[in-house]
Amino acid sequence: MPQVRYTYPVSNRPQSAGWARSWVRIALIAHGLEDYLDSALLIMSELITNAAIHATRSDIIKIVCELDAGILILGVIDHDPRLPVRFDVSEDDEHGRGLMLVDAIADEWGCRPCDGGKIVFGLLHLHVSQPSAVRPRAELLVFA
Repeated sequence: MPQVRYTYPVSNRPQSAGWARSWVRIALIAHGLEDYLDSALLIMSELITNAAIHATRSDIIKIVCELDAGILILGVIDHDPRLPVRFDVSEDDEHGRGLMLVDAIADEWGCRPCDGGKIVFGLLHLHVSQPSAVRPRAELLVFA
């Protein structure tokens, strides 16, 4: 699979998670990766929600979906220098599970400096038997 990187700017607010999920869905379906939708959508939801709650120094964030050599990377770029912290929470806690969920679903997750801030990402190893081509635009409109 050739390297493909999509980025999309959104407002840094919890309501942007819906846009992010739709955008990731389009990207994955375009590449025939429907089997990874549930995991990818949950990872993106948690990352963008965490950015909205904790990366308060960024009014606009970028969501990232990158496909390369059997790897799917989903990330959020913000301009807040503070690093994410994964909390150990109890069953009774109502918040603080975002990165715990990303850690449980993603094959790897992390944070790196990027674009004057950081990218927090989750990575999934793809088990694709053959490279897929991008589907024609007309096919993408079927599920819109």
